[in-house]
Amino acid sequence: MDRIIIIDGNSLINRAYYAMARPMITREGIYTQGIYGFLNMLSKIEEDYEPTHMAVAWDLKAPTFRHKEYDAYKAGRKTMPAELAMELPIMKDILEAKGIRNLSVEGRWLTMPAWIP
Repeated sequence: MDRIIIIDGNSLINRAYYAMARPMITREGIYTQGIYGFLNMLSKIEEDYEPTHMAVAWDLKAPTFRHKEYDAYKAGRKTMPAELAMELPIMKDILEAKGIRNLSVEGRWLTMPAWIP
């Protein structure tokens, strides 16, 4: 039987980033604690659920339908730290290398791609 897992990428990497007590930084100055935590949680998901298909959905900077419908959407949230923002493209590259699709659509909710049965 097919098992599809779709992960909220922004939620998981934020959770991973803030879970680390101390920053993890490469010699080149690239922060990696979000990536490290994300990959640990992803590994646990793969182990526990054995999905046949996986994808990670990412928010874009552009406003979504939620922002247009409700002015106060995410009004109380802090902006993403620059250190975490530098991890996003790297995280997406790692997912692609693992064969996991990155999904995002500007301005509206995602529709299921054709590869999802």
